[in-house]
Amino acid sequence: MYANGFMTTFCNRYVIYKDGNLQLVKTMGEFRALFAPVDSANEALGFALATGSYKANYNQTKLNDYIYAVQELEDSYVETTTDGYIVHLFYTPPFGCGVFETSAVKVKVSYDGHIEEIDRYPVYHTKDTICVG
Repeated sequence: MYANGFMTTFCNRYVIYKDGNLQLVKTMGEFRALFAPVDSANEALGFALATGSYKANYNQTKLNDYIYAVQELEDSYVETTTDGYIVHLFYTPPFGCGVFETSAVKVKVSYDGHIEEIDRYPVYHTKDTICVG
């Protein structure tokens, strides 16, 4: 991990332990080459989370500080399809000032490790303007 021009630190690299050695992984292409094929729901979840853009949410409850666009909060999960997996995750902007919206995101992870966002819709947002970062 390293700071990339902001007060917040983002994970832009991975160091993995494989075959008794530490190995630096700089890109999703390198990550894919090391870990594909994706052959389980847990691996699909790992691939989607490795992008650094999304998060998995579980055991969610509605809080008073937020306004909700959905009746029920749905936890993260993975569906198996004929050509890979659909991973249900969440996205919240990592920094800034304003009303912060969290969206539900569907991410397709193919068996060969390619990742594509296929749907996004708002789930909840802060009632007030906040600053994060």
